[in-house]
Amino acid sequence: MRLRSTHALFLAFVLVMVIGVIINAIIISRKPSVRPPDIELLVTGKMRGRFELCGCPGERLQSLPMRASVIRQLLSNIERRERLILVESGGFVGDRESVAVAMRSFKMLGYDIIAVAQDECRYIDEVSLYAKTLGAKLIARDACPAGSSEVCKPSWVIKRQNFTVAFVTTGAQPEKKAIDKKWEEVEMDIEAVAKETNTIILINHWQLKELERVLRASRAKRLITLVITHDTHEPLKENKLEKRFGVYMLMLSDVLQPMPIVSIWLRQGKASEVRLTQIAVPSESTPDGEIKKLVNAYYRERQKRLREEWSSLVTRVKRKEYMPPRECSRCHEAQYRQWLATKHAKAVLTLAEKNRIEPECLECHSEEFRQTKLLTHVKAGYGVECVSCHIELKDPLKVKEHGQIPSERARPPRVDPKKVCTTCHNEKHSPKFEEKLSDYMMKVRH
Repeated sequence: MRLRSTHALFLAFVLVMVIGVIINAIIISRKPSVRPPDIELLVTGKMRGRFELCGCPGERLQSLPMRASVIRQLLSNIERRERLILVESGGFVGDRESVAVAMRSFKMLGYDIIAVAQDECRYIDEVSLYAKTLGAKLIARDACPAGSSEVCKPSWVIKRQNFTVAFVTTGAQPEKKAIDKKWEEVEMDIEAVAKETNTIILINHWQLKELERVLRASRAKRLITLVITHDTHEPLKENKLEKRFGVYMLMLSDVLQPMPIVSIWLRQGKASEVRLTQIAVPSESTPDGEIKKLVNAYYRERQKRLREEWSSLVTRVKRKEYMPPRECSRCHEAQYRQWLATKHAKAVLTLAEKNRIEPECLECHSEEFRQTKLLTHVKAGYGVECVSCHIELKDPLKVKEHGQIPSERARPPRVDPKKVCTTCHNEKHSPKFEEKLSDYMMKVRH
C-alpha cells in the first residue's frame, strides 16, 4: 500500500514538473525578444508622385528627400543593413514623368523589391525599362511586358547570409468572377517559394474584403508570415500589427511618414515573433542631396509646362469659366484617379438615379451648375470637383501661385473641412457629419 502511495506521489511530482516546463516554455515564447531581429522590412508605398508636399512643416517631412535621408542613416549601420530589406509596395507614380524620379530614387537607396500596383500598370513599359537599366527587381502579376522576365516576376526569393525571405504579389484585382481563379495562381506561387523559405511576404493590391474571403479557406494562409496591404487610408496609430485568420497584416497608410518597419525573429527557420515599429523623420533632418536634385529637376520641368498654361488659367478664372476636373488631371493624374473612385465624382449621377436633377440639389451635387447655372454632363467624372474643395483656385490672385515648387512655396491656403464641407454637409442634409469628419476626410484624402 505504501509502495503504491509512493509511486503515485512520484507520478504526481513528474506531472507537475512537466506542466511547469510547458508553462515556462510558453511564457518564454511569448516574452518579447531582447536580441536584434533576424529580418527587418522597411515598407514604403502610396507615394503617387508626391515627391514633395506643401503645407505645414509636419507635412513637408513626408517629402521623398527627407525620408531618403532617414533611410540612408539606417543603411549606414553595416550590421543592420545585412538584415534590412527595403520594400516599395507600389502606387509610387503620379504621371508618366514621375516614373524616372521614383525608379532612380529607389535604385540610389538600394531598394530590394519594387511592387507594381494599378498606378504603375498604366506606365509599365517605362517602369520595366528603368528596372532593366537599373537592375531593379519588379514584382507584378499579369502586368510584366514581354521580354522582361529577368526583372519582373510575380514572386521573388531574396537570400542573405543569415536568412531567406520570399515575396509574392496578388497583382491588381481582377473582375469579381475571376478572383477565385486568380487566387489559385497566387497560392501556387506561395507554395512554390515555401520550398525555399518559411518567411513569405504577400503584397496585396486587392480589396481587403476579397483577400480575407479567399484567405479564410486557403490552404496557403499558414505559409504566409505577413500581408502588406494598400486597402486602407488611415494612418498607423500604434506599433501593433493586426492579425486576421492567423496572418499578420500591415495596413499601409496614405501618410508617408513615419515609415513602418516590420521586425521578424526566427526560430528554427520559422517566424517566432513579428513586431511593428515606426521610424519618424526628425524635424531637424537635412534632405538627401542626390534625391533632392532629382526631385527639383522634376518640379522645374513641371513649372515650365505650367507657365505656358498660367496666363490662360488666370484669364479663365477671371472670367469665372468652368474648368472640368479632367483639366487638373494633366498635372495631378494620380489625385484625379483617386477622386474618380469617390462618391464625389458620381454626385451628379446620384441625383439622376433618384430622379432629382433639380436646381436645389444641383447647387451641391454639380460644380458645373454652381458656376454656370447649366448642366451639360450627367455622368461619372462630374459632381463635387477640384475647385469645390480647393476654393482658392477660384481666386485670380491666388491661382497665380499655383504650380510653384512645393519646397519653395509659402504655406498655401489649406482646405478647411469645417468651412468647406459643411456648406453642403450641413445638419439638414448630413446629420452628425462633423462628428465623423476625420473619418470622411480619410476617404477623400489625396
